[in-house]
Amino acid sequence: MHVVVVCAWCQAVLERAEDPKPLSHGMCLDCVRSTDALAFEALGEFSQTQLDALPVGIIELDREGRICLYNRREAEYSGLDRARVVGKRFFTEVAPCTHVAEFHGRFEQLVEAREPKREHLDFLFSFASGERMASISMNWDPGRERVTLIVELTD
Repeated sequence: MHVVVVCAWCQAVLERAEDPKPLSHGMCLDCVRSTDALAFEALGEFSQTQLDALPVGIIELDREGRICLYNRREAEYSGLDRARVVGKRFFTEVAPCTHVAEFHGRFEQLVEAREPKREHLDFLFSFASGERMASISMNWDPGRERVTLIVELTD
């Protein structure tokens, strides 16, 4: 059995599967109760305070790649203030290093899907403070027309 979903807060195993799948993250019920937070699928319903309490970076993009949500942890990772990035185009104005097939191409494929979809990738970001490897879960919600990036620095 392979671990496929772990709690982003406490690292508890949430789901196992016979077939190997990309590792993803969620929140266990104990952590949800302790923060009054909601499931990741409902990030659009999170208050900014709840988003900022998450131990992972959160960037939510519309189907055009504009940043709709950006939490405190992601601001710490990137060194970019939320007020400076919300409303900007992620792939060209905020993180041009991501405007490559490996990242932007996968984003474009996601937004063409008619059903919810999740992709995982490891990506080397070029921050002002230097390069950092990150583990990224890209989650497409066609009903809201949003892609949520859940970002964890891995080095």
